[in-house]
Amino acid sequence: MLDMARRCAAIPVRPDPAKRRQLQSVWLLTAVLLAALLGACGYHQDVPHLPGGAHTLTLRRITNLTDTGELDVRLRTALQQRLAQQAHIRLQPPERSALALSIELSSFTLNRVLDPAITTERSFVYTLTGRVTLTDLRNGRTYIAGEALTASVTRLYAPDVQETPAIRDEGLNDAVAAFAEQVQQRIQRTF
Repeated sequence: MLDMARRCAAIPVRPDPAKRRQLQSVWLLTAVLLAALLGACGYHQDVPHLPGGAHTLTLRRITNLTDTGELDVRLRTALQQRLAQQAHIRLQPPERSALALSIELSSFTLNRVLDPAITTERSFVYTLTGRVTLTDLRNGRTYIAGEALTASVTRLYAPDVQETPAIRDEGLNDAVAAFAEQVQQRIQRTF
């Protein structure tokens, strides 16, 4: 008898299809009611957006005042790639754009640090600083007027790794990508 009870306990019981549909309906109804309740109390997901209800943006000027060549080209490419992934932003030429973004890159620094008291690794700190201006081409309003932005990236290397142009280039690309991310976050801040 005990053996029979063990065998019966091991047999999986399939729920009745009608009961399963009923449970699914209850879960669906609960989810819909919860969503309606959250919406009724004022909850909504705040999606970052451009100011003035704009959906189009042009990258006007990116000026490189640093001693490091091609930062403007790298930043333009990084921004185009980042912004192209945003469903609510379309990059357009100035004549078809609502907003114009201008950037002035003022400094790029590379600091090399080796502090044996902290770590055995050598750290390279890449810092890119600039100013961002965002203007509405429809009415001339300036939403962001020369606001300073700084992006820093730290890369760690073993002490025996030689600094090469490739290593410097990787850090430079990381700093440009971090700056592009800061620009994107700033222009999409809720206005």
